[in-house]
Amino acid sequence: MNREQAFLIVLLVATGVASFTGLLPFLQFVLAALLLGYALRPLHCRLMPYLGVRPAAITAIVSGAVALLIPLAYVSYVVYRDARQLATGETGLNLQRIEAEIQALSGSNLDLAGTTGDIGSFVANFVTGNAPQIVSYVTYILLGVALVLFLVYYVLVDGPDFVQWAVRTAPLDDAVAHEIVARMDRMTWGVVAGHIFVGTVQGLIGGAGLW
Repeated sequence: MNREQAFLIVLLVATGVASFTGLLPFLQFVLAALLLGYALRPLHCRLMPYLGVRPAAITAIVSGAVALLIPLAYVSYVVYRDARQLATGETGLNLQRIEAEIQALSGSNLDLAGTTGDIGSFVANFVTGNAPQIVSYVTYILLGVALVLFLVYYVLVDGPDFVQWAVRTAPLDDAVAHEIVARMDRMTWGVVAGHIFVGTVQGLIGGAGLW
C-alpha cells in the first residue's frame, strides 16, 4: 500500500465517521424514513405506470402523510372538544359522582371542572417559561421531518438502483446475492405488514371501545 492509497483510506474513514456523527442525532428519523419508504414502495410501484417515477413518489408520500395526519388531527380535536366541554360544565358526565368515587378510592378531593379550566393558564405559563427549549425542540422536529421527506423520496426513486448496485458490488456470486436480497425482502415485508395489521386492529378495537 503506497501513500496515496493510505491517504485515501484515511480520508474515506474520516468522512464516514464525520457523516455518521452528523447524522447520529437524527438516527431515529433516518430509520423512520427507511421504514416508511419500504412501506410505501408497493403504492409507488402501482402508481409509476400512470404517473412516472418522480410524480408517483411525491403522490405516495403525500398519501402516506395524509393517512397519518387525519387520525392524529381527529383525535386532537376530540380531546380538545371534550376538555372544553368539561371545563364549561357542558359534558353529560356526572362530575360530582366521579369526584366522590375518586375521593372514596384515593382519599383526595379533586375538582375536575376547575382543574380542566386551569389547563389554559398552565399551558401559557409552561410555554412562556420554557420558550427557548420549545423553539429548539420544534426546530429539531422540523429538521427531522424534512430529512424524513427527503430520504423517503430518494428511497422510492433510487432505492431499487441502490439495491442492484449493492448486489453487483458485493463479493458474492450474483445468484447468492439475489437470493439473500429476496429473503431479506420477504422477511422485512412480513414484519412491516404484521405491525401494520396489528396496529390497525388495535386502533379499531380501541376506537370501538371508546365510541
